[in-house]
Amino acid sequence: MKKLFVFLFLTNSFNYLIAQSKLKQKEKEKPPTQKEMQDMMKEMQKNMDEMSIEDKKAMDNMGIKMPDIKALQ
Repeated sequence: MKKLFVFLFLTNSFNYLIAQSKLKQKEKEKPPTQKEMQDMMKEMQKNMDEMSIEDKKAMDNMGIKMPDIKALQ
């Protein structure tokens, strides 16, 4: 009987603690600022300029279209 009482007490206290705890909400991811977007666009353009013609053809054959940076801006 004593074991049952202890078991029920621990179970109820555990449930109480879980019910009372507040789950921390993840901070919402903020959209990038205009400066960050420009930096990312410059980096993407730099990486695309460094690609060889064979790499570009291989990506086109796989169905990956290369974006036009000037059109995006």
